[in-house]
Amino acid sequence: MRVLDPILRKRLSFNEEQPFVNVFSILIGLILGILGTTTYFLSTQNQTVKSGMQTVDVPTKAISSTVIVQETESKKPPVPSDMVSDTSSDTPSLPKTPKAQPESVVVTPSITTRPLEPSPKSAEELLAQAKKQIAKKRFTSPLGNNAYETYRHLLQKAPKEAQPILDEIVTWYFEQGQKYLKRRRITTPKKRGNAYSMYKKIDEIAPQHEKTAILLTEIIIAFKKRAKQQVEKDQLTNPIGNNAYFTYQELQDIAPTHRYTQALVKTLVNRLLVQGKKQLNKSNYTTPKNNNAVDTFQKVLTISPNNAQAKRGIKKVAREYYQLAISNQKEKKYISSKTWIKRGLRVDPDNPSLIRLKQEVEEEIEKLSK
Repeated sequence: MRVLDPILRKRLSFNEEQPFVNVFSILIGLILGILGTTTYFLSTQNQTVKSGMQTVDVPTKAISSTVIVQETESKKPPVPSDMVSDTSSDTPSLPKTPKAQPESVVVTPSITTRPLEPSPKSAEELLAQAKKQIAKKRFTSPLGNNAYETYRHLLQKAPKEAQPILDEIVTWYFEQGQKYLKRRRITTPKKRGNAYSMYKKIDEIAPQHEKTAILLTEIIIAFKKRAKQQVEKDQLTNPIGNNAYFTYQELQDIAPTHRYTQALVKTLVNRLLVQGKKQLNKSNYTTPKNNNAVDTFQKVLTISPNNAQAKRGIKKVAREYYQLAISNQKEKKYISSKTWIKRGLRVDPDNPSLIRLKQEVEEEIEKLSK
């Protein structure tokens, strides 16, 4: 083919003259293309590996930071239970570590729960042994050699023969309790014995026995008689250890829901309120000890926490102290005023008038000291 264009003809002639140069150029182009493709592929793989490594590193760091937070929180002091929020949490709470018990404390099983080894003796031998122990007054002691433990062995082999043995043991304690009641030894003295200790003994070994319930009733009746005499003599809070309030506390410990206890509560509250009012009229606000209005009203609140009359009585004592403090303040007797304020705040710590007056008096004392 004939080429007419001179410029194109020149270029073709140039290419024809330099075939080596063309081949070399093509080889260089191929090499550069392969290198570029390889570089791109390797860079893409590196990015993928790096991104994969980042996805692995992120949770690892998060876990390590969580561990650090937990270790830090574990060093904080425990939050009091009343300050803990009621909102539930998805995080399970750790089990509480039980408190270590003193090694010196040894729990001795009672005579009713103490395990017994099987006895090789026959029922006749056990019955004879129990009668000998009763004759020697070995009812529940010493351990291993007393009538009650023999009765338990006998009960396994001959229940009918065992019941009279238990009855004899219970009867002895019951009669002892009645003797103590006649001597007015209801709960004291402990060393020489009392009716209540006899009741506790038979209640331990035979709680369902009829004499157990009878002795408890007789003890409650004895308390009722004693309280009635103390109320009639106006021994409501005095003398110490022999007054109606003390009797009420003992009866409350023994039989809090008994009708006699409830009746005594009503009687005692009414009489204490009358006594408190008399003490107010005599200005026996906080003195003498065990014979003043505040102590009396506090005893009423112990028995009947929501008693409105007792609360009003205490508020009245606080007002009286406030008036005394105001009078001394007006006379510029600031030290005396401060003394009455202190007494008033002991009676009624949240009284706003006394709190405000205390601040005023302290400021006036501070001005005088400058």
